[in-house]
Amino acid sequence: MSVEGFVATPVRSSESAEAALVRAMIAASPYRRFLRDIEQDVVRVALQNDQIHAILTRVAAQGRIPSGRWFSLRRPSADESILLSFLEYLAFASPSFLASVGEWPLGVRRG
Repeated sequence: MSVEGFVATPVRSSESAEAALVRAMIAASPYRRFLRDIEQDVVRVALQNDQIHAILTRVAAQGRIPSGRWFSLRRPSADESILLSFLEYLAFASPSFLASVGEWPLGVRRG
């Protein structure tokens, strides 16, 4: 459910603050419909990428992690903007997006 750009995001009790942040950003993202199907992979890749993980750690340390509260990306910080760009890239490379523009499955001749 969203209210004027805010999204309520459940946090799993056993996951890291960084993973919770990725999930919250996916839920608040305008690209969430393309990212939801690959959410587990997005979280895994984000946590394994040294640069993205470092940014997630910095943002998490700023206390922007939702815990049953509302989370907003209305005025993202510089670090949050980088994370949003990462999510945007993954959304446009996702099978859901590629299928929506007739480019999935890969390797099929078109035209």
